[in-house]
Amino acid sequence: MRHLQGWLGSGALAALGLLLSSGCEQAGRYSPKRTQPEAHVASPKAKSSQPSPEPAKTPEPPKTVPADFVWEPAKISKMEPEVPIEFVHQGHKPKEWEELKQFWTEVKTPTPGQPVSFIGLSPLHAAALALVSKPTYNRTIKVKVPLGLDDPKEYIPASNRPTLGKWELGKELFFDDSWLNPDGPTVFACASCHRPGTGFGERLAPRGDYLRAPTLLNTLYNSNLFWDGRANALEEVVQRTLEDERENPNVDPNRRHAWSGVVARLRADLKYSKRFEQVFGTPPTQDAIGKALATYMRTLLSGNSLYDRALRDSGGKPLEAAHFEKYLDEAALKAFERDGAKKADVAKELATGANLFRLQARCAQCHTGSNFTDNGFHNLGVGDSSLEPLPGREPGRFAALPVGIKDPTMIGAYKTPTLRSVPLNGTYFHDGFRNSLVDVVMYIVKGGTPNAHLDPKITNLNLKEPEVRALVLFLQALDGQVSDPIVSTPPKKEDKEQE
Repeated sequence: MRHLQGWLGSGALAALGLLLSSGCEQAGRYSPKRTQPEAHVASPKAKSSQPSPEPAKTPEPPKTVPADFVWEPAKISKMEPEVPIEFVHQGHKPKEWEELKQFWTEVKTPTPGQPVSFIGLSPLHAAALALVSKPTYNRTIKVKVPLGLDDPKEYIPASNRPTLGKWELGKELFFDDSWLNPDGPTVFACASCHRPGTGFGERLAPRGDYLRAPTLLNTLYNSNLFWDGRANALEEVVQRTLEDERENPNVDPNRRHAWSGVVARLRADLKYSKRFEQVFGTPPTQDAIGKALATYMRTLLSGNSLYDRALRDSGGKPLEAAHFEKYLDEAALKAFERDGAKKADVAKELATGANLFRLQARCAQCHTGSNFTDNGFHNLGVGDSSLEPLPGREPGRFAALPVGIKDPTMIGAYKTPTLRSVPLNGTYFHDGFRNSLVDVVMYIVKGGTPNAHLDPKITNLNLKEPEVRALVLFLQALDGQVSDPIVSTPPKKEDKEQE
């Protein structure tokens, strides 16, 4: 913010950055794999007295991947009792939501028909009944949805109801570095790139065409995943087809974000095989792996920001300084880099930023809704988006669109990110092009980088230095309550070994 003195800008803040997204690496192209090299056809030659060379050995075809690696029916007898996870939303269950004091609460209720009390019985009768009857309980995990977010129930597929078993298994897979690419040059887990300390995203300086791992916070609400939107469900984040299980030496798996051999490796692990049978009634499959990881990632929620509390107090009316001021304590002022400033002045600036975001700067055209994203795609002229690509090398959403509906406006267009907890990210845009919110705002204000496919929403607009400062301050006010420690703390190694 201090870099803005003397700066005079004009530009549009239509999309305000598209800072990050729910997606990861660049799309690879899925093409049929040959089972063996094409036969070499020799041209006719005259007979020679020289001895004929030994015929080349035919390469062995790749091993067939069993069909049940994708899915197989559950054997109920092997499954442990399910413990459901229930999301409690303020709008649908306000009383229960208020009563919950923390993000994650385990609730036990007596099983119907079971004795719950020996009150009124004689000591002798109570002791006798206790010997023959042990009360049983139903367990439920209640997740208190942070203030300001939509009800997650509307975004969870019916085929993958959240349970504690799936969640625990998904969390262990997320932090475990033994199954994605254990034989690669660099061994890593999901959490190696999606780091809890940086908003489950990745901070890095620009590195050519490398796409940084964006935040997974609130990815539950995304209808398009990855920077190019090539997946539509969280269950697709590791593998999408049976062919993904087979290694293709011609494709870098890190660029496709699909790792080969994961099902086979997990099936060879006795601990994981047992856990999958307990949770899903099957050995590890692509379907079960996806469901476990998705269940865990759907609890990576961020809300209850200063903005959310102010909006609740406003009752849906335009935000004013008074709505912000009551929540500006010393910790908030320090986070805003306004130590020693008057609360009334900071509150007024926040209200200005909120109204600029919604109206004059037009940020809300793309960063809309409770999660501040339209789930769409836009070319801002960042990195490879500003270049005219060669045919077949088009970046962004265009590469992921099926043949027949290729849209040239999607060349170099990347997904609109959520702005929730955006200060945690540290680097912004799909390639880490900027490393501060001030730089991001200034870049968009100036209209991005002109190119043939620049989004028409990115137009010039006169914004003065105080207005840019107010917009940045408002973005900082979206930094809310990040996932509870029970979600973000890696499993203890000793716990994993005891399972």
